[in-house]
Amino acid sequence: MALRSGWAPRKKTARPQLLEIPEMLRPLIRDWWERAGRPTTGLLFAARRGEHAGSGPKIGVSHAVAFRRDLRRAFGVDLWDPETRRFARPEDRELSPRERELFEDTPFTKPVDFHSWRRAYSQALANAGASAQQASALAGHASLDAHARDLNNTANMALVPAAALPSIQVLPQLVAKLEKKAKGTKEKSPVLPGLFRLLRGGATRLS
Repeated sequence: MALRSGWAPRKKTARPQLLEIPEMLRPLIRDWWERAGRPTTGLLFAARRGEHAGSGPKIGVSHAVAFRRDLRRAFGVDLWDPETRRFARPEDRELSPRERELFEDTPFTKPVDFHSWRRAYSQALANAGASAQQASALAGHASLDAHARDLNNTANMALVPAAALPSIQVLPQLVAKLEKKAKGTKEKSPVLPGLFRLLRGGATRLS
């Protein structure tokens, strides 16, 4: 079995949708399929515990909790204790500022969750040149408006294109002036007066 694609029901409507399995994921999917006994019908990723184990869908499972748990282990926040046979956070292990943003509430951010993956994927599709319609379908958005909202929340939307900025060649000279000032030299520089003349329209270039 090639395992090039698969059907997955949408969470809200249960409508089946055909999804291509990226080539990089096919060995992992195939390994899971073989360890599951090579089923030809039913769910490949069925519930592993509870009443519907092995056949039914997962119910009441938080992907966000599992995601943060695995990240904590990958980052070394939670370590394996051979005595208790459990992962636990050492008492002297402090969270870095970045880890705190990922795992805890901050004044400006929420803990990382499934939608963090989705927003990153939406941005990656945009960077790859995918059309809005294709990106919306691949990300599972119900509408183009929902896809646009995800893109608006990404960091790339706050980046100012260099081509949109005026061409003012001042930074290298200004940096040199500041370095000289830090070294205690008193050499005067025409950079700032030239910049002011340029902004007033009184000069075409900096001297």
